[in-house]
Amino acid sequence: PGKLDWGIFVKRYAAEPRRILKMEQIAIAEGSAAELLLFDPAASTTFSKDFMQSKASNTPFLDKALDGRVEMVVVGGDVLLDRDRTAAM
Repeated sequence: PGKLDWGIFVKRYAAEPRRILKMEQIAIAEGSAAELLLFDPAASTTFSKDFMQSKASNTPFLDKALDGRVEMVVVGGDVLLDRDRTAAM
């Protein structure tokens, strides 16, 4: 607490990797394809084998409750993850 605000978090984990890899920065503009991730810092995520996309299970986080939860991922205008929609199915 008090050491990393959301502006620095976004810069370090979104903008800086794109800059280092010489990738174009994502613009937020009307008419542009959406590129976003919605994160709920008040929620939690249980990191289970079912949750993982990898076949490997060598992680210290297995079966641990983690602070925060990714709610939605949109890349190139395509919704790759929508927890509200998935929960309703």
